[in-house]
Amino acid sequence: SPGERIKVRGMILTGIDIGGTRIKAGLVDARGKLLKMEMIPMAEIQNYKTFINRVSKLVRHLGPSSAMGMGLPGRVDADRGQHVWLHGKLEWLQKHYVAKDFKSATGRPCFVDNDANVVLLGEKRFGSGKKFQNFMRKITLRWHAPKPCPFSKPPKRCKTSFPPLFSLK
Repeated sequence: SPGERIKVRGMILTGIDIGGTRIKAGLVDARGKLLKMEMIPMAEIQNYKTFINRVSKLVRHLGPSSAMGMGLPGRVDADRGQHVWLHGKLEWLQKHYVAKDFKSATGRPCFVDNDANVVLLGEKRFGSGKKFQNFMRKITLRWHAPKPCPFSKPPKRCKTSFPPLFSLK
């Protein structure tokens, strides 16, 4: 749930990438080693209810994990676990509280964010971003804007910060 903190050390986690043509999900250990991966075509999913049911089934099929992280296209309010805006064939994701719905469906805490931010989180933890102290904060500010900033204005004009869900230590 929003604001919930999860310590990653020693855990198995589920990572999910929601794309326009397919959904990829995998189990990873706390060091980032991919243990198992599965994909399903997005063509099988035409609405939000089917999305929750089909992806929850995929997550359970992968095996047990302590928590889930999900990258979604479009604008995401990571603090509230809500998909806010998306133009295109996945518009049915809009306005849903994805994190809460997946936690209800799987019994596992779920963190959702914009897919580009999720990639950057991985880079910060396991890749080239390790050496930059402020790497994530700068990128997060670029991609997220609080409600007072209209879509037409660049998010970089907004000043906000989001508390981390995962402890990376």
